[in-house]
Amino acid sequence: EQSPLSTPTVWPEWLPLPATDIWSVPPRPATLVPVESRPCFTPLPVNPLPTPTPLPSVVQVVSLEELQASFGTNGRLLASDFDGLGMVAIMEERGAQEIFVMDMNAQQTRVLTPRDAMGVESASEMWLYNPHISGEYVTWIASFSQEQILLAYNLQTNQLSFITRGTSIADADLSGHIVIWRQLEDGRYWHIWGYDLERLTYSKIVTGSRRALRPQISGQWIIYEDWAERDGSDVSLYLTRVNATEEIRIGEVYAPETQAVPQFYALDVPWVAWSTGHWSDKPELHLYNLETRQVVTVTVTPCGASTAQPRRVENLAISG
Repeated sequence: EQSPLSTPTVWPEWLPLPATDIWSVPPRPATLVPVESRPCFTPLPVNPLPTPTPLPSVVQVVSLEELQASFGTNGRLLASDFDGLGMVAIMEERGAQEIFVMDMNAQQTRVLTPRDAMGVESASEMWLYNPHISGEYVTWIASFSQEQILLAYNLQTNQLSFITRGTSIADADLSGHIVIWRQLEDGRYWHIWGYDLERLTYSKIVTGSRRALRPQISGQWIIYEDWAERDGSDVSLYLTRVNATEEIRIGEVYAPETQAVPQFYALDVPWVAWSTGHWSDKPELHLYNLETRQVVTVTVTPCGASTAQPRRVENLAISG
């Protein structure tokens, strides 16, 4: 199988019809490069944590108007995620953070404050981040006393699960009933772990001498940067199945070690969208279909923009 990036560049006027195979487009010069795949191993199962604990006493249900009033004029939204008519958000006022799950259809909000269950006395002692919602599950990371805890809340059963805890947990993401995160191993490797919220089973998905950062999950696929494979300011970008039976290197992406940059890729099965993240007078957007294994590369030229003005494709999002 050839690398998705080995296919000819397709300019806007050369785009095929939706049902047209991309290889039927008149070819542009291209260098064919084989896919750079590495051996994949069966994920290692890990014993699940204790049965999820019901926490009805820490869940309040309020209207959206009450939520807005409770935060007054000093409150601010820190992070959010959507799934259909559901939304999860982290809000802060005067140093105290709360996590809310909003039902836009019922115009109601659940306030999740599991401090007592974690032994946290003051709201200002706990920091929340990486909120996600998918179907009946909500996940987020809580940090306090130099430790992080990954939590999951079931909207149907009102149960809170402690997925994992440690001093090096980050980049959690959620799709359906699978939650993933990266975790430091041996003080230098970043591995990707997964947890099945229905089967209550763990698995190591990306292991070995990897430095896997900023993973995203959609369905049975995960996309991530491997900082162990660095070429200057670029790192390798990989796709892998949740069961680790297949892995595809789709190219390189800009990720300097000393500068925070936006993500230059997005995943919504079966589609992957990404760019190299480099400034160019002709930046390119790549779209890859995991079902057909076909790719389209489009040069992005905004209307009215000078062709001499460098630009890049960033802050990508894809749906459907």
